[in-house]
Amino acid sequence: MSSASTPGAAGRSDQMIGDDVIRALADAESLEAGEILVQVSDSKVTLSGNVPERAMKPLAERIVAALPGVAGVRNLVNVDDGSASFGRPGEAVRGADHQGGPGSTAELDLDEDG
Repeated sequence: MSSASTPGAAGRSDQMIGDDVIRALADAESLEAGEILVQVSDSKVTLSGNVPERAMKPLAERIVAALPGVAGVRNLVNVDDGSASFGRPGEAVRGADHQGGPGSTAELDLDEDG
């Protein structure tokens, strides 16, 4: 049996733990968890992705650590107010060749596919 279906700590499968983690993070009012990714293996949860405020990173870890069946939490979440993802106001992160403008790779793909 895979670890996804094998009960771990407290008799809960990784799938059940993952579902609980996602639900708990989504329900937390003080947490913007839309960009937090969750992986569970052997009842250990790894969090990755981004949160917009520094206080949200440890909050996410505390929420997950308190859930039944969680044997440990590895918190790889980054704090990003959007500037790393989208650039500072008025600055592009990617050049026009990635945005579908004339001569872009997106336009070339359309030409090939019709």
